[in-house]
Amino acid sequence: MDVAFASWLDQCPDKVRFVLQYNDLRSDIANVIETFGYEFASIEVEKEVTNKVLNKLINLDRSEQNEYIADLIDQEIA
Repeated sequence: MDVAFASWLDQCPDKVRFVLQYNDLRSDIANVIETFGYEFASIEVEKEVTNKVLNKLINLDRSEQNEYIADLIDQEIA
């Protein structure tokens, strides 16, 4: 059965769990590379840079987002 991603996401029984467990950071990095027009000496260099950035994103201290999260909570309960 081949279901389009958008259709599959609509049918997903637990969207919050899905979002928490699946962040396509590699696609986000590729999008930034394309949007900002980065050019690399070779495909291998682009892959190496992408992997290094991916590892930094995965290991990022997200505690600086606490204030933003608190603002979102305040908006929801206001």
